[in-house]
Amino acid sequence: MLKSYVERLRSQKPECTVPDFDPNGPLENAKVLFLLMKPGTRGAGETNVVSLTANDDQTARNMRELFAEAGLEARDILLWNVCPWYNGIRKTTSNEVMDGLEALSELLDLLPDLETVVLVGNHAHTAEGMFSSKGMKVIKTAHPSPMVRNINPAMYAAIAPAWEEAVK
Repeated sequence: MLKSYVERLRSQKPECTVPDFDPNGPLENAKVLFLLMKPGTRGAGETNVVSLTANDDQTARNMRELFAEAGLEARDILLWNVCPWYNGIRKTTSNEVMDGLEALSELLDLLPDLETVVLVGNHAHTAEGMFSSKGMKVIKTAHPSPMVRNINPAMYAAIAPAWEEAVK
């Protein structure tokens, strides 16, 4: 089901890249979804998968470190993006976010066991109402980017404790 979903997203915007879900994750059986902004360069090009273990950019390294601190296992978490289309290194537009939110509502129908959503970063925070209106546990955190880590250490330090709540 998720493979067909990704194929539909690719056909909607053939000029963009849509990476696959991590095949080592829970896929349709996910109870916890981590929603980020958009695919990174590595996930969209080198590995073509949204994954903490397959990708080795700085954000993925930070997330692996935070997962370890929070006691989370990458194989138990479904990762995805509020804007699933990789548009290069330019900023994501508000129209792309709106398109992503529409596509996200379709994804929810494919995840019958979903209980908790962790909205990672401001773009992902825009999806809060979609999940809270369905009675799901919603956790909002900062994005674990190198910029947040270096510029706002207190904000970065609050991420792992919040993520611990995802599996409680």
